[in-house]
Amino acid sequence: MSTQTINTAEYGRLLARVLPQPIKTEREYDRIVAETGKLMARGEENLSPEESSLLEVMAILIENYDREHHAVQRPLLTRCSRS
Repeated sequence: MSTQTINTAEYGRLLARVLPQPIKTEREYDRIVAETGKLMARGEENLSPEESSLLEVMAILIENYDREHHAVQRPLLTRCSRS
């Protein structure tokens, strides 16, 4: 991963528009997923360094929410066989 310098004014503008923050509700989750999808649809190679940084931040927020709220449980058969 290469280190790119970001334009703080541009990054600030993007942050002010998207307002990424820790996700607490499904509504916030859906909003951040939608914003992420818009950037991903353009293709990572077509994003500015500021957009790439925002995409990374939003991916972390989504992963954290998924880990806490959408955890995949082991199949019942696996749990029963360990008993």
